[in-house]
Amino acid sequence: MNRSGQGCCNQSVAGDGLASHQLLVHWVTLPFSVVIVAGSLALVAGIAGSRRLHNPAGWFFLSLAISDLATGLVLPSVPGLSAATARPLLPCYLTYLLPNFVVLSLLANLLLVHADRYLYIVRPLRGSAWLRGRARAALLAAWLLPLAFASLPPLGWNRWPAQLSGRCCCHSGHVFAPEYIYLEVYGVLMPSILAMGATNAALHRLARAQLTRIRRQHRAVQSHLAVSQLNLRYTRSVAGSLLVFACCWLPYIAHLHARFLGPRAHIVLSCLGIASAALVPFALALGNKDYLQTWARIRAKLCRRGGDPQGWV
Repeated sequence: MNRSGQGCCNQSVAGDGLASHQLLVHWVTLPFSVVIVAGSLALVAGIAGSRRLHNPAGWFFLSLAISDLATGLVLPSVPGLSAATARPLLPCYLTYLLPNFVVLSLLANLLLVHADRYLYIVRPLRGSAWLRGRARAALLAAWLLPLAFASLPPLGWNRWPAQLSGRCCCHSGHVFAPEYIYLEVYGVLMPSILAMGATNAALHRLARAQLTRIRRQHRAVQSHLAVSQLNLRYTRSVAGSLLVFACCWLPYIAHLHARFLGPRAHIVLSCLGIASAALVPFALALGNKDYLQTWARIRAKLCRRGGDPQGWV
């Protein structure tokens, strides 16, 4: 372990092909970063401008938007994480632990928003009131738990060679122990994704049962149009959930297992997976009527000032 740790920086300098590949992925990643940052700022502005969202549910979504903003800011640094460089101990830890903490906080806030939505629909009186009554504690947990887990490597759970000190070789193999990586992937990240998928599936199953009851209650001819509209809304909801899972979560799941495919594939899939996961809050915002109404009112005001009295809302 010590011999490989001392010679890894020399090997990385010689790998000009991998360095150029990292530089290319970095420039390709920048547009995704700009979109995520701009979209997250729009989410924050929309939540701040809507009085209906000044409640615990809005605070949960605001925390999610902030974590998404942080993810967009650290995304351009992800391609360089596969390189081994000569850095002091503390900057080395910060280089790897900051992106790890940001992504963990994004997953934690996504899980919090999904749990709040699930409890609000399934248990609106007891479950939702219990979570929203403890909004501050839930928000602190969504940030402090990822911070605590991300701080385990500098607290001793690492593979840093004892003989190396000062400005020495810094790479992920020294910062993250294999056991830590496996625990993070299969004990934290994958269960969180599966839990969010399970809540979505449960909500769709509940919506399907309600739709079946509505069909039984409205068998008259004049109600066929209303039932057809409900069927269309349900179909769109299911299709939207499947599209979000296919476009956002599948690349992220592939990224979690990309380390077995070699350094080049790992760099590409890491950037693509993190960027796709950062797009999930935008999909949730499109399903939030209060948020959409806020931007509709802003658009109407701008149109009226521009000379359109109807505001093309």
